Amino acid sequence: MAYLLIGTTVTLYGVAITLNIYNFIWFSGCGVNIFMNVFTLILIIGFTAVQLLGLNPEGSLLTSSAVACYITFIAYTS
Repeated sequence: MAYLLIGTTVTLYGVAITLNIYNFIWFSGCGVNIFMNVFTLILIIGFTAVQLLGLNPEGSLLTSSAVACYITFIAYTS
């Protein structure tokens, strides 16, 4: 069961980072697009840091990775 959770977390983080890289490649023509991509990366790093530092004891990295995937998708669609 733990391997499934770890695998899902790593996969979701991989999807989020890959889509962020593609966002930088596809939408590099405007300053607002670059700002949104950088802001998304800062949020992903912030959410992960909160979980790793133990500031939210009820949370997990799986939740942070799902949020990372979601905000990357929202940045892509906007």
